[in-house]
Amino acid sequence: MSSKHTHSPCERRAFTLMELTIALVSVALLAVGIAQIFRATGQTVSQGKRLSTLTSTAAALERQLASDIASMTRDGFLVIRNQRVNNGAAVQGYRGDANPRPRRADELMFFASGEFRSQRPARSRFVEPVSNEARIWWGHGHRRNPANAEFAEPLRLDDPNDRPDPTVPPALGQPGGNLYASEWILARHATLLLPPGSIRRIDDPNINDASEEDNTMQVGLQPAASHIFRRFAETSSIENQPMRDARERPLFSSGLVDIASVDLATVRTIVQEAQNPSLFTGTYTASNQTSLAGVVQRITNQQAWMRDAMPADSDGIVPQRIRVEARPPNLLGIGWAERTETQRADQLMLAGHAFMERCTDFIVEWSFGERDPRTSSPTFNQIVWYSIDRPFAPTIEFPFSQTYARRDGSIGTHPDPGSSTEMEQFAFAISPGASAGVQYHYFGFTDPTFEPGTIDGRRDEFDFERSLSADEAARRAQTGRLSLEDPDTIEWPWPKLLRVSITLADAGDPSIEQTFQFVFRLPERAAGQTN
Repeated sequence: MSSKHTHSPCERRAFTLMELTIALVSVALLAVGIAQIFRATGQTVSQGKRLSTLTSTAAALERQLASDIASMTRDGFLVIRNQRVNNGAAVQGYRGDANPRPRRADELMFFASGEFRSQRPARSRFVEPVSNEARIWWGHGHRRNPANAEFAEPLRLDDPNDRPDPTVPPALGQPGGNLYASEWILARHATLLLPPGSIRRIDDPNINDASEEDNTMQVGLQPAASHIFRRFAETSSIENQPMRDARERPLFSSGLVDIASVDLATVRTIVQEAQNPSLFTGTYTASNQTSLAGVVQRITNQQAWMRDAMPADSDGIVPQRIRVEARPPNLLGIGWAERTETQRADQLMLAGHAFMERCTDFIVEWSFGERDPRTSSPTFNQIVWYSIDRPFAPTIEFPFSQTYARRDGSIGTHPDPGSSTEMEQFAFAISPGASAGVQYHYFGFTDPTFEPGTIDGRRDEFDFERSLSADEAARRAQTGRLSLEDPDTIEWPWPKLLRVSITLADAGDPSIEQTFQFVFRLPERAAGQTN
């Protein structure tokens, strides 16, 4: 008997090798395609998050700057310092940057009115330093190199922040903590103007009366610079600071001080009436005043005082900036012999003024609001901006002048439109800084170039030092060329607009940078302001 095997009708054959190969290749291609879609989506999301983060950071800067500028007072002065880092040489953005470029690290300083509080934690709930006047400074601070042993040492009020690191000072674009632009920190420093005894206090039972006393170096139980001007703050006699064990002269460059024991009225008097700051040291008294004969001397002295009000000497042989750190370098005081509340407050102060990390450019420009009238110019009818990279063009007859009312009701103009380059130097107070990479722009109180009783408030042919003879004055008065009805002073021309440009580097990839630009309108002179 034999058996016979038969195939069931529903039984199917297996895949061939070719079919399996095709299927696997198809699946692989599909997987690659899906991966590419997810990768592109991920990159888009990452780029969106990066842009959102940078935009949010820039928006925070815009809000704070807008608030500060809105509170600007013309009872103080305005100084803009343009700086090309390393005199315009290319600066790397990060280690290994193959495409370094020139960068700007400008400074902006002015005075403001409002309510300002110290960044330093209050020593007593009964006494809190609050002022309605402040100096506002924006600019890059100088970090210290975390690799150096001194980085974590206890801090000193008299630190000029120029210690070699290891062989050069901690300057922007130089070896150390500020070599790469992505390491730079943009700082905002508000200095409260508080003369001794100006704070209303309630006796604290936990602090003895002697420790509570104000002097030029301690106000409201907090360390204070003896003046807003470095010439005084760096040379005045050291007074007792009962709340600190050491005798140290508080300096703004240390990053630990945000109070100056002076008021804005005194600041104004010094700028307008004092001798040049290079002529004396110590404290300011009426004997430091002098009769400033001649426009050149007046403008030179006033500009020197305005520069001296910068919180640190950026133009020194060893350039200085306020010390600033992204985080307190040694908040716990590890390795110190003792740890006090004062030392902890010092640590917090270094980070308290750090407004924005990885700010690789900070550019400040200004404008009178005039527009380019040259029809052949590519900037025709655009607002004209000025800075170190946008100098005056003497061939353009912009209306660089202001009108003023004479006592007889007639209108004067100062200076005449189309004046020479001396007008640019003096009437609008632009002068070169200490090097080709620096330029200052000054805007003060009353115009120091205006001289009543001259031709439209200025010397003929801009010969500032030459006084008219009596015969010449009489002749011009007879011909109507000399007005005897001029006011004693006219206002110093201020910008109408400020333009601030910042560049931020991405935290995860410093090769990616984003630039933002903001325009701010300066407030007009408010009622009650004295100039």
